[in-house]
Amino acid sequence: MRTAFLVLFTICGILGAAAQEYTVEGYFTGVDNGTVIHLAPKDDPGHPVDTGKVKNGRITLRGTVGEGTHVMVLHNILGKDFPTAYNSLPLYVEAGKTITVRGDDYFLGTWRVESDIPEQIEDNEFREIIRPEMRYEQQISVEISDNMDKVRAVRRSLTKLSGKREEKAMAELRTYARRNDSLLKEMKVAEELTETARFEALRRLDVTEMWLDKYEDRLLDIVKEIDEVTDERLAEAKELYAKIPAEMLETEQGEKVTSAYNILFGEQKLDDSSVAKVDSLPMVEEGGPMLDIDFLDLEGNVRHLAEFRGRYILLDFWAYWCGPCIASMPHLARLAKEYEGRLTVVSISRDSEQQWRGASAQHNIEWHNFNASVNGDALWDAYGIKSIPYYVVIAPDGTVVGMRTGFKESWIREKLD
Repeated sequence: MRTAFLVLFTICGILGAAAQEYTVEGYFTGVDNGTVIHLAPKDDPGHPVDTGKVKNGRITLRGTVGEGTHVMVLHNILGKDFPTAYNSLPLYVEAGKTITVRGDDYFLGTWRVESDIPEQIEDNEFREIIRPEMRYEQQISVEISDNMDKVRAVRRSLTKLSGKREEKAMAELRTYARRNDSLLKEMKVAEELTETARFEALRRLDVTEMWLDKYEDRLLDIVKEIDEVTDERLAEAKELYAKIPAEMLETEQGEKVTSAYNILFGEQKLDDSSVAKVDSLPMVEEGGPMLDIDFLDLEGNVRHLAEFRGRYILLDFWAYWCGPCIASMPHLARLAKEYEGRLTVVSISRDSEQQWRGASAQHNIEWHNFNASVNGDALWDAYGIKSIPYYVVIAPDGTVVGMRTGFKESWIREKLD
């Protein structure tokens, strides 16, 4: 498969690359003038290559790429009228090409893409099969957002109400709460219907490099939800693996698929009998010494932070289910590369081995990545971690120089410089 970069329409934007220009032409009905859309790289949606506003149902966005096919996305993260489900649209681009996008509502994730680029044609075939289910999810997400807007409006009004008017407002809140519970249950059903449609699409379509990529995503998503996955879904995953020709399994993407399959169905590799178990640990404070316990890496080796003395250490406490943790990972990768030789990034998870391995593969964690499931509770308590992502900066001599919740690149750089 040719080199691919996914183009996104984003409210955030992206850094554009180099050489030759491509164009994205959008034609919309039911989308208001002034609606902002961003074009961004898939792996860095916060840095758009171009941003524009819809005018008279039209928008033109441009970017530059080198030779080959590049994958990007159209994206609107903060748009008020856009659903939170599927708020990006995959686009495949090539230098000199014009890609046409058409939509008749704010359901950006199911806008149609017209292009003669083979990867886009193949992706369109897959998305067309799951389009009804995706639209259903988007509709429910809009209803959830609308319902929450009503909740917030009533809560704001409560400060000015008393007596019967306050009682009426509280009754409205209870009604909205029941509606929200109902919608969340409906969303769960919708998500399962979409996942079923994805498996159906994989059954129908031929095995290609893109097919392998989508199948790998299915396997790793199953790993994340392993406690709720049915036996029928697991059987479907095995059935699809059997469909893959042997020569496809020997490709780079095929090897990644086999790795994901083994995470789900293979034997677990970590032997935690070699890890010293603790009931409690001393509290960690800024200005005090770092805390070092037994960790396990992806190969099952016992590891320690002391291995990295002599350079700064950035601890990244994360979990497979934590969206902000995952969103910060491209920034961690950039920092690790920029400060190579001065800084060691160490991600630490207390997820189960299966979920940790699955998320590590899905998000391409290439720096040091340790599991602390054996002593996770004691470790989290020692660092005073109430929510994640949580970061700790340790000086070359082992002194803790900073701890905080939430990713803030300027804070990390301040500690290192």
